[in-house]
Amino acid sequence: DFFRNVFKPSDENTYFEALSDERKAHWNLDSDDEPRSAADRTKYYENWKTFQMSDHLPMWVELKVDFSERYLRKLAEGA
Repeated sequence: DFFRNVFKPSDENTYFEALSDERKAHWNLDSDDEPRSAADRTKYYENWKTFQMSDHLPMWVELKVDFSERYLRKLAEGA
């Protein structure tokens, strides 16, 4: 669960500091350019973090990663 390990509630200020000035302004101001309250900033952070990593975890993946036979053959030919 990356929300427990990467985007923790206690990391809000850490991620805020990494934002561009334009994104910081958006984080701090609502759609009427009024300052957000601390509670609204936290809500914004909760919404923002959902778009930073995909929560679509694959159920099945097939990857061709076993090149050992070709690698060993190449080593045998070179020895």
